[in-house]
Order: sequence, then structure tokens, then C-alpha cells
Amino acid sequence: MVLFASRRQLRGYGAAADQDQARLLRDSIDGLVRLNPWRSQILRVDKLKIENDRTGSTLEILTSDAPTSYGLTPDFWSVTK
Repeated sequence: MVLFASRRQLRGYGAAADQDQARLLRDSIDGLVRLNPWRSQILRVDKLKIENDRTGSTLEILTSDAPTSYGLTPDFWSVTK
């Protein structure tokens, strides 16, 4: 998991087709954190955002039914199908 392992601050986005798919992505990350409690000391999982409290790295989950944004400059993308 890049948010956990990176030593520098990263900004990434996960692209989902809709809110249901976004929830699946969020739930899979939340499950990894819950199965490895030591990760919960570093990663915080919110509704559509995962954050590394130590580095400030973030993964924001975007959906096609969300408002369009311009000017995104991510370090990485995660796309679900």
C-alpha cells in the first residue's frame, strides 16, 4: 500500500464509476487496516479519503457522479472497473 510505505507525502486519486463502487474500494482498504491493527496507528480511513497521519499522504476516491474537478496533480491513480 503506497500510502503506508512512502517516506514522502503523496497525493493520489482512486477513480470509481459510482458511489457503490467507491464504497467497495474504501471498504477493501478499511478491511486491510482492520486486519492489521498496527496500520491503524498510521492510516485513517474516512468516507472517501484515506490519509497517512505521519506523512500527510492522501488517497481521495472520486466518482463519475461527483462534480468535475480541474487541475488535479496526483502522484498516482487507482482505477477500478
